Amino acid sequence: MPVSVFVLEDHDLLFVRLWGTIRLHDVLDIIDTYDSLPGFHPDIDRIVYVETGTDLSEIDAEATKAIADKTVSASSEPDAAGSAEPARYRTCFVSDNGINQYTIHFYREILADKTNTQVQSKEAPTLADALAWLERPPEVLDRLADHLGSAA
Repeated sequence: MPVSVFVLEDHDLLFVRLWGTIRLHDVLDIIDTYDSLPGFHPDIDRIVYVETGTDLSEIDAEATKAIADKTVSASSEPDAAGSAEPARYRTCFVSDNGINQYTIHFYREILADKTNTQVQSKEAPTLADALAWLERPPEVLDRLADHLGSAA
C-alpha cells in the first residue's frame, strides 16, 4: 500500500505519508487503522506528507467527499466515558505538486464545512514549515527523517 502512518507519541503527532498512485481505498484503509495506533486519539495533530511524484489524480470529487466523511466519523467516535465531543485538531498538508494541491485544497474546504471549523488545516511547502505551524520543535524533523529515508 502506498501509504504509511505512525504516531510520534512524545510529540502528540500523527504522520501520514503518501507516495506512488493513491486510490480511494488506500486512504480509507489507513483512516480505519488510526484508532489501533499506540498514542492515537481524536484530537491529535496531523501531518499529511505527499511525496514528490505522488499521483492523487484518481481521487476525484466524490472520493474526496468520502475521505472527508470517513475522517470526520473516525474523529468523532465516543471516548471511553461515552462522550462524542467533536474532535479539535490541526492538519498540515505538505506537497509540492500543483495538481495534488488542488485535491488537497478541495479536501480542506469539505472538511471545514463538515466540522464547522473544529478542525484547522493548512498547506505548507516543507515539513519544517508544517512543524512550525503545528508548534512542534525543529528536532521532530530528525525523527520524521528516520521514517522517510531519502524522501525527507
